[in-house]
Amino acid sequence: MTTFWQVYLTIYLLFFRLNRNAWPPEFNADQHKGTIGAALVLLFLLIALWTGTALAMGTALDIGKPAVVAITIGVLTGSYLVLIIKKAGIHFERDFDHQPPSRRIWLRAAATALSVGSFGAMILLAMMYRHKFHPEAG
Repeated sequence: MTTFWQVYLTIYLLFFRLNRNAWPPEFNADQHKGTIGAALVLLFLLIALWTGTALAMGTALDIGKPAVVAITIGVLTGSYLVLIIKKAGIHFERDFDHQPPSRRIWLRAAATALSVGSFGAMILLAMMYRHKFHPEAG
């Protein structure tokens, strides 16, 4: 298993275990929380990459709302397929506590840093993009 894949699964795990068992088991809310959290981090990374590329090129790379909706649905659907239907998320969650403590700490730290960092990068780069390419928007 690659390191990036393990960090992605650990992001799923962090959201999965957040407020665990707060909903009745038939809702399967914990798996859905994990999946949505992991998908959001991927979307944050994509937005940061997109806006960072535009800023580096010095050219606005505006895409239409239908493309944004399609990309979002694709990321959510792909995450749902891999993490819930193929059960990669729940298998990783069950095996996670059997890993060495140093590995668990490293994975949690990397997943937290990637989650917070991707959100921060997305916000910062989106503000810079808006300021550079759409100054009339304020």
